[in-house]
Amino acid sequence: MIKKPRKDGQRDEYSPSLTEYTSLFQNNVAMSTIDDENVLIGYYSAGIPPSLMHRIMSMNTIPTTISAWYKKAIHFQTQWDRADEIAR
Repeated sequence: MIKKPRKDGQRDEYSPSLTEYTSLFQNNVAMSTIDDENVLIGYYSAGIPPSLMHRIMSMNTIPTTISAWYKKAIHFQTQWDRADEIAR
C-alpha cells in the first residue's frame, strides 16, 4: 500500500484501500502456487498499514490462517473508520 498525503487531524490514508488491497492480494494468491499460510500471512501483513498489522499481532490469539487475517484486518479498519466518523 502507498501512503497518501495526510490531512491535518486525520489518520493516515493508504492507496489502494484495504478492501481493494485485500481483493488484489486474494487474486494474486489464486494465480500463484504459494499455499503456505505463514508465507501468505507474511506477505499480506507486510502490505497493510503498520498500525493495522501491529493491532492484529497484539491480539491475545493471533490469526493463523490468511482468511482470518483478511477478516481481522477489515474488521479493525471498519472499526477505526466508524470511530473517525463519530469523532468528527
